[in-house]
Amino acid sequence: MPFNKIDTAGLQADAVDNTILDLADNFAFTGTITGASTPNTPAFSALLGFNQSQTLTDNVDTKITFNTEDFDTDSAFDHSSNYRFTVPSGKAGKYFFYYWVYVYGGSDDDLRWINCRLYKNGSANFSASENDNRTGYPRSRVVGASVVTDCAVGDYFEVYVQAYDFSGDPQAYGGQRATRFGGFRFAWVRI
Repeated sequence: MPFNKIDTAGLQADAVDNTILDLADNFAFTGTITGASTPNTPAFSALLGFNQSQTLTDNVDTKITFNTEDFDTDSAFDHSSNYRFTVPSGKAGKYFFYYWVYVYGGSDDDLRWINCRLYKNGSANFSASENDNRTGYPRSRVVGASVVTDCAVGDYFEVYVQAYDFSGDPQAYGGQRATRFGGFRFAWVRI
């Protein structure tokens, strides 16, 4: 049974059914936490499908089409049309998001630079960059970041990539670990 917090008085909250357990009394029921929710949900993990690629418009922000889900506890990530996470009703709070994209520059070593951005409500709010490789341009790079941010109900998040490639044909490459977007809401329970 998972637990959220141990109180100095020896009480512990059960994360599954929000009951309070007394550790000194062999986990006897002593009460219920009202208003508690399942910890760290909503939570989701999405990716660009295995062995799939997405053509990026050279030197232009392109939304990544995370079309496969590992999990989505609240059905808050749309993996079939707009490829975004939307904060559900009643689930405002602080969220942790992570994102990374494997960018491939084509057959030549000509990938000049990459910007990977997390958009919030249609604007580029958070960025992870691999800029100006100068000499010895790579063929590919993985660029990403993580962030903690306050979220209101209805806020939505998307991942965009801008890649400049000398041959003009950059791609995002999918796979189990290659291109991924996920996150969860922090939840605290007080006893």
